Amino acid sequence: MDSGVTRRFVGREKELAAIRSAMHDGVSRAIVLAGDMGVGKSSLARTALDAAASQGRVPFWVGASASASAIPFGAVLHLIPDIDGGDRYRLLRQTSAWLRDGFPGDRPPVIVVDDAHRLDEPSAALIHHLAVTGSAFIIATIRANEMAPEAVTALWKDGLGERLDIYPLDRMDTVRLLKSLVAGTPDSVSESRLWSLSGGNALYLCELVRGAVEESEISSVNGLWRWTGQLSPSARLNELVMRRLQGQRAEVRRLVDLVAFAEPLSLGTLETAGCSAELIEFGEEAGLIRSESVNGVTEIRVSHPFYGEVARRLSSSLAQTRMARILLQADSSASRSADGPERIIRRALWQLAGGTVPDPDLLGRGALRALAALDLVMAERLARGSVEAGGGIDSEIVLARVLTLRGKAHEAEELLGALMRGDVPGVLLAELAASRAWNLAFGLQRPEDADAVLASAWARAGAGRDILAAQWSNILTYAGLPEAALGMAEQVLNDSGASASATAKAMTSRCESLSIQGRTMEAVHCGREACRLSSEILHGDWAMSQDEAEGSLAGALIQNGDLAEAEVLIDAAHSRAVEAGWRVGAGMWSVWRGDLSLARGLPVTATKYFRNGLAVAIDERHPYLEWLMRFAWSHLGHAAAQTGDVALAAAALSTADVHAKPWLGALDVWGGSGQAWLAVSRGEVDLATRLALAAATRARRDQQFGWELQALHQLVRFGRPRRAVDRLNELATQISGAIPALYAEHATALADGDGAALDRVADGFHDLGFMLLAAEAAAQSAHASRQQGKAAASAGSLQRALMWASICEGARTPALSHLYEPTGLTPRETEISRLVAMGLGNREIADRLVISVRTVENILHHVYEKLAIPGRHELASIFAPPPR
Repeated sequence: MDSGVTRRFVGREKELAAIRSAMHDGVSRAIVLAGDMGVGKSSLARTALDAAASQGRVPFWVGASASASAIPFGAVLHLIPDIDGGDRYRLLRQTSAWLRDGFPGDRPPVIVVDDAHRLDEPSAALIHHLAVTGSAFIIATIRANEMAPEAVTALWKDGLGERLDIYPLDRMDTVRLLKSLVAGTPDSVSESRLWSLSGGNALYLCELVRGAVEESEISSVNGLWRWTGQLSPSARLNELVMRRLQGQRAEVRRLVDLVAFAEPLSLGTLETAGCSAELIEFGEEAGLIRSESVNGVTEIRVSHPFYGEVARRLSSSLAQTRMARILLQADSSASRSADGPERIIRRALWQLAGGTVPDPDLLGRGALRALAALDLVMAERLARGSVEAGGGIDSEIVLARVLTLRGKAHEAEELLGALMRGDVPGVLLAELAASRAWNLAFGLQRPEDADAVLASAWARAGAGRDILAAQWSNILTYAGLPEAALGMAEQVLNDSGASASATAKAMTSRCESLSIQGRTMEAVHCGREACRLSSEILHGDWAMSQDEAEGSLAGALIQNGDLAEAEVLIDAAHSRAVEAGWRVGAGMWSVWRGDLSLARGLPVTATKYFRNGLAVAIDERHPYLEWLMRFAWSHLGHAAAQTGDVALAAAALSTADVHAKPWLGALDVWGGSGQAWLAVSRGEVDLATRLALAAATRARRDQQFGWELQALHQLVRFGRPRRAVDRLNELATQISGAIPALYAEHATALADGDGAALDRVADGFHDLGFMLLAAEAAAQSAHASRQQGKAAASAGSLQRALMWASICEGARTPALSHLYEPTGLTPRETEISRLVAMGLGNREIADRLVISVRTVENILHHVYEKLAIPGRHELASIFAPPPR
């Protein structure tokens, strides 16, 4: 990662092309670049000037300024030759002649006039004259919202050239600029925050990153860089904004201070606070604030986040207290018809800041609204305020909820434990016990204590057992005990008096457990119902239950082959978390994006998403953080092994083992055996076979039949179908759905060497969007047909396999080796040849395969004869991996 920040030219290729076209069209004499401060006008003009100079044109730079504007021709003195006398018209003519005749070449010089709106009138007249006479091509930059001399505006109004409006960078170009400022790729939350704060303004972005580097707020994590600091404009940007703010009269500063302190503010609230409509209009024209209509209400915000940050820094604590009181009074006098979530939060915050007697109910409602907006820091602040104001048990429950989500598990346990020791009714006791058990199991990693809490509450609570059963089902699901979890969920779903929230949670657990058992069609139905119920309960707000329901559905959809629906769901949830700046949520949904990419056969893209998930969330605490770490590292190892990155795969799987916990047993063999994929990437197919069989046995023991399906299908992909075919066919009769049947068909077709059947399997995988599986089955079909002497069928399958494999980002699997490796070798000969190609000696190969060195030597002798090569050195090129 670079330690410094350098401004680069990024994202203005179209504008640069327009300037070059104007300079070469033979008609235009000028082009005017107009835009706000910092959008990159000067950088664009400088780049165009450098390009002109590289083509032999003489370049000049004119920098207009307020100080130079006080002197006639002050900005352009370096363009004016020594002339006797003070005749202004003579000066214009001779300067024109000097530029036209005094330099070699058939094309006139190019003059950039930066900040041309600041030119004094004589200088502007000279620039206009040079354009009219064609003595120079003029590139002028002007501030979009400031008056420019008439001679400058005439450059485009009189047809001498064009005005080109320069707008902020779009998100894609902003990210490109970010990558040039700090080497590497930002994580998704850092990218979103920097994009939102800069608004695509190149100057603001550069100075914000500069400030972050100076404050050591940017760090490298898992191959990405992340920004974890607060808004820290650099000293230069602070100075620019402060100069603009401090130059305003007192009532304008007061207006900006009020808006910065509590944006967005309604027009009515501001007017009630003493800011006239004329003053607000002046502030907007000056570019300090902006207005927009939201649901029919005019809202006022600062024009840029930096203005608000600097304005807040310039305000004392006493001033902020005074502003909070003014706004509270003004807001109370305004219409309450728009008493929505944002207004509740703002009023709660003003009450805390204003030093007035707090209303615990308002603060509690504000905490809940902040929680629904995924602002957990604000939610904790307001919840604590509500408790301190005497809000009682309701406020304490909200605080405990927020503490759990923020990863403050010990404090949450202390609070929940104290609440449960009180005299509370059955339903409330059940709710407290459920929250406490969740925190104990996942936050404090004490699943036995969680069970004890649920059991004790079950015995004490006359009502609310639906709530306890739903939470118990949730914990059992994550522990990898789907049959027991389904039993608990059924108790809730069969209870006609169960609450809506308990029903939704039970449906979520049922979805997850059915997925683990491979019953994905049923799981998808349950997941959709869980999401529907959750949405109805929350009325469009957010709660952890929503992420749980959507996550369970996402997994079921991927396993069932409903990849398009899964993508829509995952992308929406990921965007929600990223935009809210909720790092753990962004990390969890990034991991789901990786799992979806892996299913599609895109291991490189999957690796990127898994890395992002880890980088985003690694320093955060959350009850599901261990789930995220275990899932991401194990599946990263899986993806890395498929790309042949043995080192990354080994490191990732080793780290995943650190996060293996008994209460996360559902993750142990999800997707089969990652270690088996690592063994395959090392050329150890026999070991990979044993590992996949062990994973299938473990999954079957715990009735995780979905994971058993995947582990057994690994054997088919490794070219060992006979070890899996009987059990896969048995499972296909027990579990409905396209995937179990397709896995069984795949095993049977490969075991029988049936090329046509393998083609049908390939079509099935292709239709579901599993492109790597489709490519593998097609490659196996080509090999089988070739073995049967069916050249035409083999060629057709080979063509499809190559086409589909080309989509899979260089994936390297045993089945795809049929596309690149010679035919005519036995499986053992191929295995030993691959190990030789990897650089292993005969002794190392013998040790790995548990055979004698003499056996290795004999097999290699047969390989050399079949391939007509002199020795082992040629095997490296013959068995080289395909291009990546």
